[in-house]
Amino acid sequence: MVAKEKEEKLVKKCIQKLTVFLLALITIGSVFSVTATAEALPSVSYCTHVQNEGWQNYVSNGTISGTEGKSYRLEGIKIKLDTQGV
Repeated sequence: MVAKEKEEKLVKKCIQKLTVFLLALITIGSVFSVTATAEALPSVSYCTHVQNEGWQNYVSNGTISGTEGKSYRLEGIKIKLDTQGV
């Protein structure tokens, strides 16, 4: 029983130390928290070259480029990254 009591005390001490460490970490994090924001979000524009269709118009930020339902190959892509304001 003595060994089990020692083990329980050790576990309790470890939990206490861990709790103190986590509270200190949270406190430091709240004191030194910094919010960084860019003046403007970067954007990406792209156009694709499609089989039998040629180059498509530029689109941006997640818009689909190419064709739908025609089963044409995507044969090329041009990508422009606008990082102004970052």
